[in-house]
Amino acid sequence: MKRNSSFFPIAIFAAAVLLLPFPAAAVTRVVAKTSGQCPPVTATTICYLSFQDAVTPALAGDSIEFLPGMHSVANATVNKSLSIYGIEAARTILNGGGAGTILTISGVSAGVSIRDLTFFSANTAVAVQNSSSVDIRNNIFEAGSAGTAVTTVSSPSTRIFNNTFYLNGKGIETTDVNLSIFNNAFYQSSGATAISPAMNLLNIKNNLFFGGIIGPPSMITVNSMPFTSDPSFTNVDWKGNVATLDPSFVFTGSTDVTLRDFHLLASSPCITSGDTSMGFINNVGDTSKTDIGAYGGQSDRIPFIVSGVSGVASASTGTVTDTITLSWSPNNAYTTKGYNVYYGQDSGYTGTDALVSGVTRTSPIDVGMSTSVVLTGLITSTATPTAPVLAVPEPRNESLRLSWSAVPGATSYTIYYSLVSAPSLTFPPVAVTNTSYLLPGLTNGVLYSISITAQVQTPYYLAVTAYDLSSTAGTPGELDESAFSAEQRIYVGTPGISGLSNAVIGMPEMIVPNPNLPNTGCFIATAAYGSASDSAVLVLREFRDRRLLTSGPGRAFIRWYYEHSPAAAQFLNDHPVFKPAVRAALAPVVAVALFLIRTPAAAQIAVLLLLAALAVVLLRKMRAMRSRSSTKGTF
Repeated sequence: MKRNSSFFPIAIFAAAVLLLPFPAAAVTRVVAKTSGQCPPVTATTICYLSFQDAVTPALAGDSIEFLPGMHSVANATVNKSLSIYGIEAARTILNGGGAGTILTISGVSAGVSIRDLTFFSANTAVAVQNSSSVDIRNNIFEAGSAGTAVTTVSSPSTRIFNNTFYLNGKGIETTDVNLSIFNNAFYQSSGATAISPAMNLLNIKNNLFFGGIIGPPSMITVNSMPFTSDPSFTNVDWKGNVATLDPSFVFTGSTDVTLRDFHLLASSPCITSGDTSMGFINNVGDTSKTDIGAYGGQSDRIPFIVSGVSGVASASTGTVTDTITLSWSPNNAYTTKGYNVYYGQDSGYTGTDALVSGVTRTSPIDVGMSTSVVLTGLITSTATPTAPVLAVPEPRNESLRLSWSAVPGATSYTIYYSLVSAPSLTFPPVAVTNTSYLLPGLTNGVLYSISITAQVQTPYYLAVTAYDLSSTAGTPGELDESAFSAEQRIYVGTPGISGLSNAVIGMPEMIVPNPNLPNTGCFIATAAYGSASDSAVLVLREFRDRRLLTSGPGRAFIRWYYEHSPAAAQFLNDHPVFKPAVRAALAPVVAVALFLIRTPAAAQIAVLLLLAALAVVLLRKMRAMRSRSSTKGTF
């Protein structure tokens, strides 16, 4: 048989392919605030709850992706080639806690990218040491008035571009004279320094400096001319840098880092003023040029979250409330193109038909640049809910703690109460949304009758998003759409109201009815058993609330008891030797009370009939015995 000569080369090649290691696929290591934020885990996506947990197993070429939120990151070190980024710079904040260095890049030769993050409150936000090809771009730096945003040591190929530096003690501090710094916006307080020390001015291009100090004297002069401003970007010596001009950010000085919007107003000198020689052009706005600041070049494209959303329901036809008017504050970034309004009968904003400007539409609704919308013709439904069941009130000082069963679908409850002694004298009803309430403003020692109703009404959940110039109008889920605004829940339709619940009677009590006595109301029992939470004390309290308070004689006994028992309880506390005897005396009382409140009425009647029968039998026997005794005495 002739041997196939091509077999051996194929076999050798196959063996080599099997034996040679395959390069591992790059992994995206997601850092989330909570496990609920985490995406599904796959071979290339793994989720962590801290930055350090994500960095430790990471390999060169992996990505660290921060999801929006305030992340505590302090003194973290990266010594691998990684891409570190946030989903949205404005809402993805690395908080250094005011001390130390948030992130140190050390000894990396293959390159690191840091982008789309806000660095907040640290001695140093980012430190680069002995590393090559590090890009720091599209970030917001707020290290603090005593902090430094970026430091570099022996890392001359680091590029710092399209960042916003806001009120840092120092912007960039470096020993690398050839560092590349371009398209950054430095917004500084008096005395703060943007760049220190002196550098090669050829690598500082198209930055905007507002407030503070640009740099040392050797840096702020070019060819013996003051480095002040080039608003027309035509002077070659100034390399397109601009000083003294306000960058015109959208935000108006909020002290809350989560509310500061560093997008640009239409009047900003930063728009289209950046350097494009490195190939980084806008992906929002004029895509042939580059803006200065964190939202120029290849930024995250996500508009700032919409604020000031509020809504009100009204009636459009007859008495049926089927209209919602929703309004919000404008997003003043020059890149904003419009707004989407999401609504529905659940918080997922599932679309429900509504008439808007006479046209039937479903969620979301693109309203363009309008900052309000009127939703009419909303679907409503009216149903009569079941009545809730009120529990026995718990007495408090000048108040009663109420609780009741939840009614399916109930949107609110209304509490009605009056004096037992004057039922016609009612107090203003109280509307609540929970299934418990502390009813205040009552008088201790006075009996109140209380009942409650449940109300159901059709809820609508609404939120607003902004989208920018690069989007397809009204298309939800694009990269250029903001996160949802704060959710609004508004009720429409005619409310359905249940009948009154069962009526209960309660009486407020003093918190400390007598010095050194617990707040129980059953003073003697509490003193005898030593605790207001003792099971016997709880039985007696329940017997008081469920039995004695419901009858006139019982209420009279309680008033008499409250007047005289504190002194007896104080005597017991002063002479504990008598407590065992009192507990023995109370034992049958507790047993009877437990029987009366915990057994069904039928069982109670049966026992009473049995006791009555026994009493009759005993009475007859006693009469028979007396009769026989008297008969014997006659003989």
